[in-house]
Amino acid sequence: AARVMDQLGLVEEAETLFRHALSLDAEGVQHFAEALNRWGRPADAVMLLEAHRVGCRGEKLYAESLLRIDRAGMAAKAFTKALTLCGARSWALRIGLAKSRLLSGDSRGEDVVESLLKERPDAHGLRRVWLWVLSKRGRPVDGVRHLEHLKYAGVIRPVESAALARAKQGLPFSLPRPR
Repeated sequence: AARVMDQLGLVEEAETLFRHALSLDAEGVQHFAEALNRWGRPADAVMLLEAHRVGCRGEKLYAESLLRIDRAGMAAKAFTKALTLCGARSWALRIGLAKSRLLSGDSRGEDVVESLLKERPDAHGLRRVWLWVLSKRGRPVDGVRHLEHLKYAGVIRPVESAALARAKQGLPFSLPRPR
């Protein structure tokens, strides 16, 4: 019933039903956490999942929620655990691990980001995280290729367009930290 209410957009009613269902059976934790993320409340999802995540799906949801609240270091550990539970072929988990490592300053994210971008050039979110890292490290020459990719894909943002103009001149550029 809670999921139906959620699908109908009745958030308050859905939350009440999710909480009631949890008092009867803890198996619904992941459905409630997914709904909390959809409702823009990833911190609540993290609190709920910290003690009650089960299996591949629960660990993936926990990792994604951590990343949404800017706890990239913890998210990287959760994505690693999720990869061991779900299998290393999961694209979403590989991207999540690379993003969380890059955002936390872990250099191991650099090793895989270029290969992931070659595998899927349309992974613009990952490309933006990589561009943010490149901007922080003062590497405009490396950033030009990725900024031009966003431009030719038709998804470049105004701040990235300004960064491209600076990077083409060999000047350092600055981008906001991606979410």
